[in-house]
Amino acid sequence: MLLFFINFCKSLKTILLKQDEVSLITKTNESVKNLYLFDFDGTLYTPTDELKIKAKNAQEESLKKNLQGTYNKDTTFKEFVKNYKFPFQGLIRLGYNSRTVLDETVNEAFKDFKLEISDELADKIKNLPGDKMILTNNLAEKVKDIIDDSKLKDIFTFVIGPNFYSRIFISKPSSEVFIMLNDKFKNDLKYENVYLFDDEPDNVEGGKSVNWISVECKFNDLSDKISELIKK
Repeated sequence: MLLFFINFCKSLKTILLKQDEVSLITKTNESVKNLYLFDFDGTLYTPTDELKIKAKNAQEESLKKNLQGTYNKDTTFKEFVKNYKFPFQGLIRLGYNSRTVLDETVNEAFKDFKLEISDELADKIKNLPGDKMILTNNLAEKVKDIIDDSKLKDIFTFVIGPNFYSRIFISKPSSEVFIMLNDKFKNDLKYENVYLFDDEPDNVEGGKSVNWISVECKFNDLSDKISELIKK
């Protein structure tokens, strides 16, 4: 029973961006003062052209299937990108079955995806003095599976991501995301310092708006950015 309890405590958990789930986030130890948040896409890996094409094709097929008679191969995908950035998110916001859409798009695009992380980078992240979590705009459950099958396994405690099972979900860079999480991290859990590594400038600004130490970096720069932070 004790062994089961220890393994359970070490397992990576998902948190959806809604108040009742955010309230479940915990520290690894009450004495921990620092929290390091990492974005996923673009920060913990560089999307390849192959992955981008696979994701685009999966979303186009989902649009075609769900919109049926209103789908136009020349305009629909572009309109959804313009209005929602990611077409699969547009389908969810319009009320299409979220689980079906996610299976057709995110899960299809990331099927057989492997996270390529060097031992050196994995050790740098692991040795940062504090708790480590992932704050993503991707599907939290899928990110968890990918992390659990990588060299980053057992380093992160939570994957925090949008509640795609509701039409009214929030995601970065919405101020609501940063305000809700900052209240949890600073006021409830009493982290003294929250660090954010993200490749999107708007997300970095969102972190700065709540006084997080926010670092803009892509995957290729991540190791150097961590080294710079450690030296300060």
